[in-house]
Amino acid sequence: MKKMTKKIVLFSSIGFTIIAATASILLAMYSQAAFLSRHHLSGLSVTEIVEYLETSNTEADGFSASIDSRELIMKDQTRTLTLELPDDRFYLSIAPYMTLTHACTTHSLVSCSGEIIGEPFSVLLVNKDTSETIIEGTYTSTAKGFFGIWLPRDVTAEITVTKDGLTANTEISTFDSSKTCLTTLHLA
Repeated sequence: MKKMTKKIVLFSSIGFTIIAATASILLAMYSQAAFLSRHHLSGLSVTEIVEYLETSNTEADGFSASIDSRELIMKDQTRTLTLELPDDRFYLSIAPYMTLTHACTTHSLVSCSGEIIGEPFSVLLVNKDTSETIIEGTYTSTAKGFFGIWLPRDVTAEITVTKDGLTANTEISTFDSSKTCLTTLHLA
């Protein structure tokens, strides 16, 4: 009888653990869905959320979003939600300037602001190891003075930004320790 009692207790314990784990997963999924819905981000992939937040002109009270080399971190008054970025992509937000800038390492998609708003920039990005062109195109800064680009991960590159005959260039990298906010491109 003691062996049967031990088995019943063991099965009950395992059953409770499975139920608790399942409930925890369902609660997290509901909580994530509720968070995304509350901030009008439902149905968007993580890359679409980043692009939406980068270009959005509205800021909800108490909402913040930052992006590091591996994660998008969003917070409001009720919780923090962290979403992993794609393994092969790196997001870099860029704010070229002429007069005013700020120091930045990890880009805030909601509160970071740059000097030049709604203006087009020519961008050339060349891999320093292979001399291969990664990006060549025109990007327009948002109402916050930034424009964002998705890049391949684990490269070192030279970026050149041109506007109205003024140019700025610097070296960037897309490693785990790399900055996601580029505010040092002084157009001269």
